Amino acid sequence: MSERERPRRTLSPRVLRWEDRTAWPMFALSLLFFAGWVLSLADTKLDGRQQSLLLGAIGVLWAVFIADFLVRLSICGSPL
Repeated sequence: MSERERPRRTLSPRVLRWEDRTAWPMFALSLLFFAGWVLSLADTKLDGRQQSLLLGAIGVLWAVFIADFLVRLSICGSPL
């Protein structure tokens, strides 16, 4: 089947609503993640407690990204 003959899938309204609600917050969280990751690598003057807090925040952000992915996967309506 060629590319032209393949039917195109459209996004469901649920997915579009989710993306409308979460696009900017997820973008902001990604910037925080990047800043925290760079800070954890670049700043050698952080003590153990600060480093632990920073890595904990990075871990929480990872959990948020994974949760967003799982929500998108569950509402996409496409079989696995």
